Amino acid sequence: MGLVSTNRQGVSRQVRRLQGRLGPGKSKATVKDKRIKSAVEEFRKKQGKSHLSSNLLYFLGTGFRATDSDTMKIVNQNSGRQSRHRPDRTVKKASGEKSVFTEDEFQQFQKEYFGRTVEEGN
Repeated sequence: MGLVSTNRQGVSRQVRRLQGRLGPGKSKATVKDKRIKSAVEEFRKKQGKSHLSSNLLYFLGTGFRATDSDTMKIVNQNSGRQSRHRPDRTVKKASGEKSVFTEDEFQQFQKEYFGRTVEEGN
């Protein structure tokens, strides 16, 4: 305590400075615990390992395949709300109207109703 000034203001801070810090804030400038680190080792430590090959093996190895309805649900949930983000809806083609009557029945009807077939009378 001989190094601490007699001025009462800031005494605790002086004592703390003289005693030194504890823990991670302590100065590490001493040579006693110093270990020389290789730059190559440090570089390898900080480089991330690529997990691409292991991930590919995992995903390609699974035999499960999602159904079409599940995939459509996911696509619809993740699509944007704006109209430009939505795909065009497929319009069902209207199949040609099929007549209940055959051509022969029409001609027979025309003969009975008009007395002759209308197409021939042109």
